[in-house]
Amino acid sequence: MALVADVLTNAEIGSVLEVAVGIPHRIYVALNDKQGGKRIAVGYTFNYYEFEHLMNDRLTDEQWKAMVYDNENEAAKRKPEWYFDSTIEASGFGGKK
Repeated sequence: MALVADVLTNAEIGSVLEVAVGIPHRIYVALNDKQGGKRIAVGYTFNYYEFEHLMNDRLTDEQWKAMVYDNENEAAKRKPEWYFDSTIEASGFGGKK
C-alpha cells in the first residue's frame, strides 16, 4: 500500500517535495441516518506523509515501503504539522497507536 511521489522540484536548493501514503489507519465515524439510525461506522483511511527530500536521491516506492514497514515511528516524523492538529490517535478503542 505504501507509495511515494515527488510533486515539486526546487532545483535552486536541490530538494523535492515528496507526498506519500503508508499503513492505513482505522477510522471511526459517528452516523445518524435513515438507513441505520445512530451507530459507529468503521473503515480505513490513507496515512498521509509530506516532506522535503534531496533531489539527487529521490525515493522509490520500494525504499519508502522499507522505511514505513520497518520503522513506522521514523516515518511518522515525515508527516506535515497540520496532520497532528487534525487527528486523534486511538488508544482506548482497541486500535494500535
